Amino acid sequence: MTQPLAVTRTCLLAATLLGLAAAFGTLCFPIDAPIGGETPNTLSVSILAPQGGNVGVTFDFGAGYNGSLCRYITLAPSGQFNRVALPLPAGTIVGLQLILPDNHPRASARDVRILDAQGRILSQVADSDLRTDGRIALRTNLNLPTDSRRRGNAVSRERVAAVLLAAAEMAILIAVWRRRDPVPIPGWLARTAIGLAAAAILFSRRPSVFVAPQFWAEDGTVYFLGRTGGWHSLWETQGNYLALVPRATAALANLAPVWYAPILYAIVAGAVCLAAAVKAASPRVGLPFPALAGLAVVLVPNMDEITANVANAQWFGAAILALVCLSRPPEGFRQTVRDTVALVVFGLTGPFIIFAVPLLLWRAMRRRSAVAWILLALGAALAVLQYRAYCSSQPTPLPQTMPPLIPFLAAAGYRTGGQLFGFMHPPLLANPIPWGIAGLVLYGLMWASFPLRAAEGEVRPALAWMAIAVMVGGFLRYLDHANLFFEQVFIVRYFYLPLLFAAWLFLGGLAAPGPRRWLAALGLAATIVCNVAHYRMAPYIDLHWPHYASAIEHGEPIQVPINPPAWSFDSPGSR
Repeated sequence: MTQPLAVTRTCLLAATLLGLAAAFGTLCFPIDAPIGGETPNTLSVSILAPQGGNVGVTFDFGAGYNGSLCRYITLAPSGQFNRVALPLPAGTIVGLQLILPDNHPRASARDVRILDAQGRILSQVADSDLRTDGRIALRTNLNLPTDSRRRGNAVSRERVAAVLLAAAEMAILIAVWRRRDPVPIPGWLARTAIGLAAAAILFSRRPSVFVAPQFWAEDGTVYFLGRTGGWHSLWETQGNYLALVPRATAALANLAPVWYAPILYAIVAGAVCLAAAVKAASPRVGLPFPALAGLAVVLVPNMDEITANVANAQWFGAAILALVCLSRPPEGFRQTVRDTVALVVFGLTGPFIIFAVPLLLWRAMRRRSAVAWILLALGAALAVLQYRAYCSSQPTPLPQTMPPLIPFLAAAGYRTGGQLFGFMHPPLLANPIPWGIAGLVLYGLMWASFPLRAAEGEVRPALAWMAIAVMVGGFLRYLDHANLFFEQVFIVRYFYLPLLFAAWLFLGGLAAPGPRRWLAALGLAATIVCNVAHYRMAPYIDLHWPHYASAIEHGEPIQVPINPPAWSFDSPGSR
């Protein structure tokens, strides 16, 4: 399919240049964070834990405390101070916080030391700098060294991948540049350019995905362990809903040697992400600045939890569902097949099809197309299947007393407007509620100020419905724990779509005439400046999967550590 040259060529050149810059950036500046299994430094501390419990440490690389990087150990009850060692990664750390057992008020810590891989003291923390909440008042940033025995190999692999991506981007750049007026740009070239640029950006944000794929959370504890269930496992629920993509990935990976499992999981997760980027740039969707709208899929800040793992690939699938609903009804067999496959695959992966059905109804009533009504009927059938799965999985009942609404509104503002404009990063202020409400007001003003016209006309109401439905779903799941939305990284997945839609709103404002264009440009510039520290994501730690894969292949029972730290699963073996 050929796209309008006046918009597409300029956008494609911009997207390809961004991808090329991302590849060259990774080539010149390899990521300075733990990879290759290395946590070469140690935080040594004396802990008093009369009733025992979990002790951990979390740290801030400059973009806020990241819960996905917490390191924990379990202490036995003791009435004396006991020295424990908690691993610390390489890199520049600007903040440290001890996580003490919360089951006893007498738990305390003292005599904190930072050691390198050889046991040499890099920093001695005075007891007066250790606050009651566990925060350590660092007088200067900690520049913790890497372990050169491991780091060299990781950098080499990153640079090889960066060179390959840069070469591919150069080829695409030349091909797009040569397509001058009036030569149209083929659809395959446009899709390849956007997909490759998105891959280069994704690589620059988390190179470990390409050089050392790893299991993440439910990838191992649920889907890998359930792989032997065969195709019957496709209908097993996870988190009260069907999860077709990860279940099918596990079933297919089971046909290959165990060693390849994390690689195949990462390939599928990456493919879903890139498919969302390509779909966002489709002329049938018609978003403004389509190539940049596609790249927004991989440029959203705080994507650590959902990137490159099949357990959370459903969030990119939810974006695809929303884009299918906003597209013009398919014309011809190929487009119909694509939309049908997207609805079936991602309608059976996560509960999002339930939120998408009203959008399919809205499109069918606007277009009066037979195909649109057929796709609505298909979406409704899939929603019924997901609802039946939810009802049959014994969902957690809602509490009898509903908590106050204000903390959840503040949490929504913190994770949307607060994230975009960077005025409320962890560690939190004493009273985060007013700042969260301010973030919500800013986020609401964006929706009120910037138009977003696509192929189906103004789509702000449709996207607002999807964003609100997803956030409310997250709040209902953690109804008794509103504080988690302020403190943890593991549930920011519920705000991926609202942040992605905000990026599209900025592009819609840039396409609008008058003062709104300049306001959108100012807001977009502020968002980039405030979130540049979030560009690179914490890498997955290489936990040496081949060693464990060999034991699993030989039928040996073994405990397998996976990402995030402190997660593991027990492979029962066959002996």
